Amino acid sequence: MLVPGASAPERLGRYAISSHLASGGMAEIFVAQAADQREPVVVKVITRERAAEAEFIQMFLDEARLVATLNHPNIARLIEVGKDGQVYFLAMELVRGETVRAILEKSARARNPVPHGVVLGIVAKVAQALHHAHERKGSNGAPLDIVHRDVTPSNVMVSHDGVVKLLDFGVARAKGRAQETVSGTVKGKFAYMAPEQCQGKRVDRRADVFSLGILLYELSTLRRAFRAESDYETLQKIMAGNIATPSSLVPGFPPALEALIQRAMALDPADRFQTAAEFGEAAERLAAELGGLAGPRELRAFMAERFPEGAAAAGPAAEVVEPAIPRTFTPSQPQSGSVPSFFPSLVPAPPREQRITGDQAPIPPQPTPLPGQGPAPVQKTMLGHLAPVGVPSPMPQPSPLATASPQLPEHASPVSLPSPPQPDRGLPWALPVALVAIAVVTLAVVAAIVLT
Repeated sequence: MLVPGASAPERLGRYAISSHLASGGMAEIFVAQAADQREPVVVKVITRERAAEAEFIQMFLDEARLVATLNHPNIARLIEVGKDGQVYFLAMELVRGETVRAILEKSARARNPVPHGVVLGIVAKVAQALHHAHERKGSNGAPLDIVHRDVTPSNVMVSHDGVVKLLDFGVARAKGRAQETVSGTVKGKFAYMAPEQCQGKRVDRRADVFSLGILLYELSTLRRAFRAESDYETLQKIMAGNIATPSSLVPGFPPALEALIQRAMALDPADRFQTAAEFGEAAERLAAELGGLAGPRELRAFMAERFPEGAAAAGPAAEVVEPAIPRTFTPSQPQSGSVPSFFPSLVPAPPREQRITGDQAPIPPQPTPLPGQGPAPVQKTMLGHLAPVGVPSPMPQPSPLATASPQLPEHASPVSLPSPPQPDRGLPWALPVALVAIAVVTLAVVAAIVLT
C-alpha cells in the first residue's frame, strides 16, 4: 500500500503493480494487472508530495467523476475508482501506442514529415472526442460545460492498432466540480493555451479548438508553434499571435491547410471554429482534397513504419471497422537537409536574430477612409496582421525579396510642410513691370514740365 512519502506500491486494491509508466506534476502512472482481468490497465495515483493535500485529492476525484460521464471510442476509458488505505487511485484503459509528442520527436529527429492524411486523421478524431465531452449533459439534463484545457501532444495517443485516444481530464473545467477554477487562475501547459486562457479569463469549448489548432500546426510543420525562453515570453507570444506561417517553414505547404490552421488559431474566439465538430468536419473535407483521410488501417501502417518495435510487441491487431472513406497512404521518405527544430532537446535553436516570427510578415496597407467615415473594420489574425472583416485573409507567404514599408510610431501626428517656392519665370515676369515703371516716370516728367 502506498502512503505519503513511501516508494512505489506492489499492489493497489485488486491490482498488482508491474511497472512505472510516467510521472506528472500531480500523479504517478503505473501499469497493473488484476487477477480477474485479461488485459492490463493503467493505474493513476496522486504523487507522494501531493497525497496529503485535500485540494489535490478533491481534484483527483473530480477527474474520476468527469471521465465516468464520458463514453467515446477516442477517449481513454475509466474502469474503476478505488481507495487502498489512504490512497485513491484510478484504473483506466491501457493504450498500447505512442503519444503525439513521441511521434513529433521521432519524426523531427529523422527529418521525416508526417503525411497530411495522418495529421488530419489524428486531429479529426481528437475533435470528435472533444465534441463529445463538450456536449455532455448531467443527470438533470443541463450541460456540464466541460472544457479539457490541456489538449497537448502528451495527452493524445495513437495506438499500434491505429486508434486515437484523448487522455487526462485532470484540469478540465466543468459545472459541478468541487474544485472550481478561480477567475484569473491559469491552468494547463502554457505553450498550448488559448489567448483567453493565458489571461486567466473564463474559457469555453473554443479554447480547446485553439489548442487543437496548435496540435495541427506542430504535426504538419514539425515545429513548435510557441517557443520562447520563459513562460512569460510564451504567454506574450500567444496573446500577440506571434507565430511563423507554416508556408514560411515548409516549402510547398498547402494553402488550404494553412487557412484551416489560421482559423482554428484565431486570436478572437468568435473568429475560430465554434465547435470541435465543425473543426473536425473541415479537417476531413480537406483530407479528401489532399489525398484521403487516414483511418485505423492507415494509422496502423504509419505506426508500424515509425515505431516498428512497438508494433511488433503489441502483436496482431483486431480490425477496426469504420465507414468507407477514400483514403491513400504512402510511407514518406526521409528528407535531406537540416534537422527541423521542434523540441529543444533535439537540435540547437537558431540564434535569436535568425528566428522567424509573425512580426516579420509585412502588414498590408489599409485603405484611407473617406471624409466623414470611420476607419474600415479590421480583425486580427493569429499572425498578428490585419484583414478586413468579412473578407478571407489568406496567410502571407514571405518572400526573401519582400520588404515591409516603414511604419510611423503610433504617437506620430501629421506635420504641415511649407509650400514649395515658386520657380523664377525670368523675362515674361520682368517685362510688363518695366514697361509700367517707364510709363509712370514719363508721365511724372511731362507733368513737371507743364506745371513749370
